[in-house]
Amino acid sequence: METVQGTVQAGVMCPLVAGDNGEVYAIDDLPQDLQPGDRVLLEVAPEPPDFGAMCDQGQAVDWRRVTRLGANDQPARTWSKQ
Repeated sequence: METVQGTVQAGVMCPLVAGDNGEVYAIDDLPQDLQPGDRVLLEVAPEPPDFGAMCDQGQAVDWRRVTRLGANDQPARTWSKQ
């Protein structure tokens, strides 16, 4: 499972995460507590998402776990999908 660290951004159709690796990821269902500017660590699901066609920016990915990062990129809160 790929792990991506980056910053949440507002997208046109879907929320985005600007990865520290230079890639932009479109994520349809980020937890609503996450806001643009939040630092996150994503565990990306290996299978392509169902919503990819509706997100017109970045690479559409689905997540299994997302962690909001606090000061010094330390984990602050985690959400998981079953």
